[in-house]
Amino acid sequence: MRQCNREEGGASTYRPAAKPPEEEIANDWTKCKVHIGKYANINLGELDNEAKDKLVDMWIPTLEGKKPTADDRRLKEALLAYREELLNVDPQDLEGDQPF
Repeated sequence: MRQCNREEGGASTYRPAAKPPEEEIANDWTKCKVHIGKYANINLGELDNEAKDKLVDMWIPTLEGKKPTADDRRLKEALLAYREELLNVDPQDLEGDQPF
């Protein structure tokens, strides 16, 4: 609203914008929706590690030389965040999860 149209001492109608999806994914990659293949419309965090690894190893390379969509960029960032988190996990922490 222009300064000359504002009421004297009036309350502002300013509302901060909602967080863009990229910021939410940067904080939590598990909330990113997969938009491709048989995993479409499923949150990345709901997929098993094998499915996520397939997306990293097989889908990300297909983006080379193409102009990625916003959904492609979000999914790629989420998959890379997953891979980074996986690399930072201590293998001894995983031993307790073994079924035997």
